[in-house]
Amino acid sequence: MVPAQFRPGPGRPEPIGEGCTGVSEGGSTMRSMGRVIRIDEWLQRRGRTEAAALSDALARLERSVRRLDPAVRRAAGDDGSIDPRIESELLAITGAVSRGRTDEALVRADRLADLLEHPASRRPR
Repeated sequence: MVPAQFRPGPGRPEPIGEGCTGVSEGGSTMRSMGRVIRIDEWLQRRGRTEAAALSDALARLERSVRRLDPAVRRAAGDDGSIDPRIESELLAITGAVSRGRTDEALVRADRLADLLEHPASRRPR
């Protein structure tokens, strides 16, 4: 017997199969979630070009981040604080990386490194 709160009705989901409410009672009655994917097989099917392009973009991003590290250190105050605009841009770069938007992160990192490496951005010591 299916409890009333799990039966189809206004604001409640329709069953996904005959006699199935989409809620497990005892044994699972939910549909299959998918299949196991082996990354090496997936890469073979997709072709190496996408993997190579991603690898190239990640290598370029790594070089940009290596440029940023000393530039941010130079821009930091004696107490280690940095301008909120620089901090905001660093957070945007981190967010782009975490969302898998490597190209966006690369553009932002290069632009910030260019700005911070410019002689006019140097802090007087």
